[in-house]
Amino acid sequence: MQDRRQDIREKVFLGGVAEINERRSTMDCVVRNISDAGACVEIDEVASLPEKLSLHIPRKGRSFLAEMIWRQANRVGLA
Repeated sequence: MQDRRQDIREKVFLGGVAEINERRSTMDCVVRNISDAGACVEIDEVASLPEKLSLHIPRKGRSFLAEMIWRQANRVGLA
């Protein structure tokens, strides 16, 4: 499979929080890799994630508005 990413992803193992419904609902997740343009996130309830969400990474002290690009098993690709 050809990697179509524009930026190199940094492999990480960070706790994250997927915030949906204008932060009224949250789901814990694990960020597996990240770049300025996106991230791969592992989450238990992939099926219930909307196409657009906010990803909060407490350890980095940052939040990102993200759009789901792909989903596979318990992982999603965000941009």
